[in-house]
Amino acid sequence: MTEDHHIFTDCSKIWNRVGAAFVHCANKQEITKSQYRLADHNTVYMAEVSAIHKAIDYILDHELYNAEIVSDSRSALMTVESLRDSREFIWQIKKRLKDREDIKLMSVRAHKGEMGNERADLLAKEASNRDLIDVQFTYSKVQIRNINNKKLTENWQCRWMQSKNGKWTRLIYPEINMTRLSAKFYYNQNITGHGIFGAFLNRMFGKDCKCQCGEDETIKHVLMVRLVLDSYGMPESGILGGNLKWLGQYDECVGVQAPSKENTSVGDFRGKYCTLQVPLKLGSVSHPISIAVCLPDSCYPNKTNFNLLRKYNLNGSLVEVGKILQSAFSNVTLTCKATSRKLTAGAIVVM
Repeated sequence: MTEDHHIFTDCSKIWNRVGAAFVHCANKQEITKSQYRLADHNTVYMAEVSAIHKAIDYILDHELYNAEIVSDSRSALMTVESLRDSREFIWQIKKRLKDREDIKLMSVRAHKGEMGNERADLLAKEASNRDLIDVQFTYSKVQIRNINNKKLTENWQCRWMQSKNGKWTRLIYPEINMTRLSAKFYYNQNITGHGIFGAFLNRMFGKDCKCQCGEDETIKHVLMVRLVLDSYGMPESGILGGNLKWLGQYDECVGVQAPSKENTSVGDFRGKYCTLQVPLKLGSVSHPISIAVCLPDSCYPNKTNFNLLRKYNLNGSLVEVGKILQSAFSNVTLTCKATSRKLTAGAIVVM
């Protein structure tokens, strides 16, 4: 009676430790087994191919005929059958199979209850826990490239964090990214600070670096001013229909934060959302206008603020509206909303 020889191969990688094994079954009985551990840097794919190589050597050494090598790795089986792969290790397998055409390569689906496959899988997991390494392959070209890329990225990140230049850009992009690329002219000026900003022009060409407010016109200062102005209430559509509440952007206003300037009392404030009530009258009809403004949190709605607001000069698209509002500024009122506290997760759950 002719025996059916089935050599089941498998591998496993657990906690970065790689193991492989094969088990010889004949007439549904386990004849022998073989386990070995590979170096940690070896891939699962190489472990699968190595298991097939070991199984072929076992068949040749024990002079087994009409044997089938059964693997659940389609990629390893396709590599052995491919004519394009020219690696020495793969060609050794092909040469052995060419001399023994009775050895067949078979595929099986993993974890589908095949006794031999499940047994080989268990043995491979056990092999990964061995103390000594039995088989070791050199790094592949892809692995070498990945290792070099990782080292380059780590060195680049270290130099980026320790660099004396690019402090503003580093606040925006603390982590380097090889795929990030921007060719937008104005955007690049904002993220680098190299543009039409007073501080940069002063450093490069000796021009005046002061903003109209008296502060140094750095990119950080310009963006903060833009946030403040952008949070103001602006005329919206539907004015003729009575839409006279221009609410602005609350979150944008309270998100403004001006750092303190060394040895001065300048800065060190956050934005505070306030509403300016203007009792506009057109003839005998009253049309109260509500305009959102963003002020420093150190300001309070007192007499001084009212005097400043009376001198507020509207310009740009609001010139015509400003002419009408000038007569009504004597009765304006200013109310400021306290900054709401952020609720904790526990508070939200209780609510």
